[in-house]
Amino acid sequence: MIARAITNETVDRLTVAGATRVFSTHAAGAKHMASYVLKPNVAWALSELLDAKSEDMTIG
Repeated sequence: MIARAITNETVDRLTVAGATRVFSTHAAGAKHMASYVLKPNVAWALSELLDAKSEDMTIG
């Protein structure tokens, strides 16, 4: 089971309840912001690749 958590407490509860993977919206946002600070070109390229509007971009 995959679940989404809003707080760290919720992550623990969902894990105990049987979730095999728990995604925290705050942690995901923080990692995304950090990636733009640490490696902005890589973060931009990944964002473009994952954006549905950028259908013509590929990894070669």
